[in-house]
Amino acid sequence: MYDFTVEVAPGEEDRSYTLYRVTVTVDVGGDGETKDGEGETMHKYWSVDRRYSEFADLHSRIEGLTSGVENEFPAKKTFGGRDPETVRERVFYLPAWLTAVSRLEAVASHEAFKAFIDLAKHED
Repeated sequence: MYDFTVEVAPGEEDRSYTLYRVTVTVDVGGDGETKDGEGETMHKYWSVDRRYSEFADLHSRIEGLTSGVENEFPAKKTFGGRDPETVRERVFYLPAWLTAVSRLEAVASHEAFKAFIDLAKHED
């Protein structure tokens, strides 16, 4: 199972576009037993940097698989994509959208999704 956080990647002032850092968290199991008797779940983490256009490309490639997902994908702005309010909205909505669509097996196993999160580099 995947969870995501999204933040603006460092170096924003040096670019003419906004780059988002996506932190991917994957539940990789765990035996549920620790010495204090409480269950433990192990996680794997990594980050990938993506432009909004890459999120939009992923959205268009998996859109037919996501019917019933209540988390909306933040709309593309013709102008003002770097506007602070737009960036804040994207940082808020994109991780919820990614988490929601990744719960669908058809999306989690889709090559476009795997490429977006750079899964091949992080599989054991």
